[in-house]
Amino acid sequence: MEISGLNNINQYSKKPSFRGYDNEWHVFGIDEGGQDKRDYIRKWHEENYIPYQSIYENERRLSEYELNNLLSQFIKPKIILSNEKMMNIGLANLEPLGNTNSAKGAMIKGYELEKLPMLKDAGIRRIVSLMVCPDLEKACKELGMEYLYFDMDSKAPCMENKQSVEQKSRLFWRNIANIKDEEELEIRVKSDINSWEQKSKKSIEKLVEFVKFMQKGNVYIGCACGTYRTDYAVILNKLFNPLADYSYEMYDYLCSTKSVENLYHNITGSDKIKMGWTNAFDKEFLSKLCKIK
Repeated sequence: MEISGLNNINQYSKKPSFRGYDNEWHVFGIDEGGQDKRDYIRKWHEENYIPYQSIYENERRLSEYELNNLLSQFIKPKIILSNEKMMNIGLANLEPLGNTNSAKGAMIKGYELEKLPMLKDAGIRRIVSLMVCPDLEKACKELGMEYLYFDMDSKAPCMENKQSVEQKSRLFWRNIANIKDEEELEIRVKSDINSWEQKSKKSIEKLVEFVKFMQKGNVYIGCACGTYRTDYAVILNKLFNPLADYSYEMYDYLCSTKSVENLYHNITGSDKIKMGWTNAFDKEFLSKLCKIK
């Protein structure tokens, strides 16, 4: 059998034309536009896709001094909290939170909002209120201060585990509601578990938001008296916030280790990432909890 040379294929192949004339545009057999259209497309591409190309081409390399000046425009200086000014405001149970430029104490009420500008002058930029106070929230916004309402205790849904929720649900529907049909019982129990999971997820989202808020620093946190509920929030922050730099031993008696352990097992890997957890911090968490026990 005789095989023809590959060179013979060329006589049957139609070669595309790439010639560019002012009145035609030949690309793979498509005739359209002309030189004016090609110039327009090229200009549009440069303006929309690479609008800053001239900067990259003409900008020289900055010196160390020039680079530091440029970066200083984007990096805000750290605001040091003035303990002296904080003490002069008249806040009950006031106490600094280590080296975080934050403090805890009795929260400002709606009838003493004149203290809020004093807090800002002392270096506070964010308020975490453990009680509902619309007037305080409004005043914070007017002063350009960030505000967060946070309310979590050991009875929050995320402080339980699935097994105990199922057990309590089954006990209620069988012994209190007197449901004898097993199929109906399982439906009721499953519904309670689904409801708990949704509520637990929402409360964990609030915890993550709280931790990220505290990580910004320059925070004043408190409840009405700045004692029990405030201390509980402070120890939650200490346990779940990798950046919390203060001692928590004085609050040990507040911490229900079982509920906090449940919370630890309920948070997901995604929640940990949002709070800035490292593998080392994760491994140390339970050991810190054991110290409290």
